[in-house]
Amino acid sequence: MPASKYVVFHFRAESQDSLEPVADYIYKIWFPQSTCQLNESAKYDFAKYGEEADEEGKSQIEYWVPIL
Repeated sequence: MPASKYVVFHFRAESQDSLEPVADYIYKIWFPQSTCQLNESAKYDFAKYGEEADEEGKSQIEYWVPIL
């Protein structure tokens, strides 16, 4: 994975939930309103899932996006 700075989004969800709504929010709403610029040369977003789920089956998830 290329070295980069990342912006990290934290949320709670079930591990089988789609990350598409999160990515849609980031790229269609958050980026246009932010001062951050996507790092086009580090083309990998990734998710880090928490180890423990709560009673609803949800855990902490981090969604990492490379920025300049």
